[in-house]
Amino acid sequence: MSSNVIPLTPRTRPADASERPTVAPVARAVYTIAEAAHLLSLSTGSTYALVRKGEIPAMKLGGRWVIPIGRFNQWLDNLPTADPEITPGARRELAAELEAERAAARRTAAG
Repeated sequence: MSSNVIPLTPRTRPADASERPTVAPVARAVYTIAEAAHLLSLSTGSTYALVRKGEIPAMKLGGRWVIPIGRFNQWLDNLPTADPEITPGARRELAAELEAERAAARRTAAG
């Protein structure tokens, strides 16, 4: 009586073949919000807010925000730098004024 089972022989791999096929690296065209937030040392929420206000160049693709790398780098290059002419005393005065404004806003919000 003959059997209908066909014996399978294992495939052999050439000696120089790697475990996985190699994939060519792809240059990315966009950053995610999380990546841009990390690069800017901001929270994701703050980065989303800046994107929604149009301060960070971004676009919506398929329901999610993406930031084109070229436009992002150009935007970063064109940001104004901190004014080195501000003296430490003037910086303290500005910080005190800002804190006073924040305290007033907290008092107004508290009621």
